[in-house]
Amino acid sequence: LWSSALCKKRDLYVYLPPCYDKTKRYPVIFWLHGAFGDETPFPVNVHLTDLDRQIQAGCMPPAIIAAPDATIDGENGILARNSLYVNGCSGRFEDYFMQDIVPFVFKNFSCQSEPTSHVLSGYSGGGLPAMGLGIKHRHFFGLVT
Repeated sequence: LWSSALCKKRDLYVYLPPCYDKTKRYPVIFWLHGAFGDETPFPVNVHLTDLDRQIQAGCMPPAIIAAPDATIDGENGILARNSLYVNGCSGRFEDYFMQDIVPFVFKNFSCQSEPTSHVLSGYSGGGLPAMGLGIKHRHFFGLVT
């Protein structure tokens, strides 16, 4: 994904539920990774095969999940410096999230438009930016976890 806010390419994982249908609209979950790492643990930490099974069994509604990279340098690894999605000396990371990632997901995937179907979820150290962005942009996110 090209980030206009950061003027460089950034990684973004997008999970689509089983039997994804472009003609249907889905809730969207934005998954923010922890402070000591990047988005690469997303498929393991979220247990995507279990998630597929829960959706197929009807225990959870089908949802789109977007997991962006919040590292400052785009470097993968446990020692990567994390932006915490804050605009500052290291870059415009809040703008990257709200002006690049969110519109990209909504433009390219069939997402529901109601804020009640927009979830912002922070894993470990991603909880702080999830709460901060969730409060600041409460008109857009219906749930923060």
